[in-house]
Amino acid sequence: MTSYLKRAIKDIRDNAFVSSVTIITVGLLVLMISTFILFWDNAGRIMEDWRKGIRIMAYLKTDIADEAIDVLMKKIQETEGVNEVRFISKQQALELLKEHMDHPGSILDSLEGNPLPNAFEIMTASGSDDNALTLQQVEALAINIKTYSEVDQVEYGQQWLKRFYSIFDLFRLVGFAMGGIFVLAAILIIANTIRLVIYTRQDELQVMRLVGAYDKFIKIPFYLQGVIQAGLGSSIGILILYAGYAYLVSSVEKGFLMIDFYFLSLKAWLFIIASSMLLGMLGCFLSLTKYLKD
Repeated sequence: MTSYLKRAIKDIRDNAFVSSVTIITVGLLVLMISTFILFWDNAGRIMEDWRKGIRIMAYLKTDIADEAIDVLMKKIQETEGVNEVRFISKQQALELLKEHMDHPGSILDSLEGNPLPNAFEIMTASGSDDNALTLQQVEALAINIKTYSEVDQVEYGQQWLKRFYSIFDLFRLVGFAMGGIFVLAAILIIANTIRLVIYTRQDELQVMRLVGAYDKFIKIPFYLQGVIQAGLGSSIGILILYAGYAYLVSSVEKGFLMIDFYFLSLKAWLFIIASSMLLGMLGCFLSLTKYLKD
């Protein structure tokens, strides 16, 4: 196997330009499809959080007595569809804001007093419960909470979630289409690369057959060549995606998006690379079947 590998590497070096173009093209294809996979993975996490319950923030008016806050909290807790209510004082809100800012002093020191209001964090029924709320029910609940005289403003993610689901469906459709294009393009690109190598070594291969070389002796280096090119290309694509992800994460202020984003798992990395290698072998098979017939 070592001799086969050496021959495959030699062929890649001898056809450096064509091999480089193939590796770069596969890398770009993997980069595109991996971007969609990354989006799906994080979108799935967000929707899983959605199934665990929606958070509604009810911001209170100023100068509300503590007794009135306790009474209101009890009323909201007893409302149908509410799973949990947590009171967040204006001081707690300011501390949370400081924790989520890298350099809070430059901004907060210029403020006169604490501009944040007291608030209730309201968690709706869990998505694992049969009584989990729909988007329409969450909207009705928010409107109901807004009717209390002590409540100044109510915020929840209903409109955002509707837009998010629409975008997610669009990305899923485009992702499937691009996935199909990626598969076909990878196979054709690698097949054409192997075909060019076969053309450049046609005389050599003819001599090898005349002296009785086995088919596997001729074909295995080509299969290894396709696997190496696909493996290198997919690895480069994933590394570029990770570099872009790391740059964006480091550039965005901590806590600005209010959502934790994660990169692809090691298992996903290996699956993408292995799939690319398999496509490389398939591309070689198509070329070898057509141009190295018995």
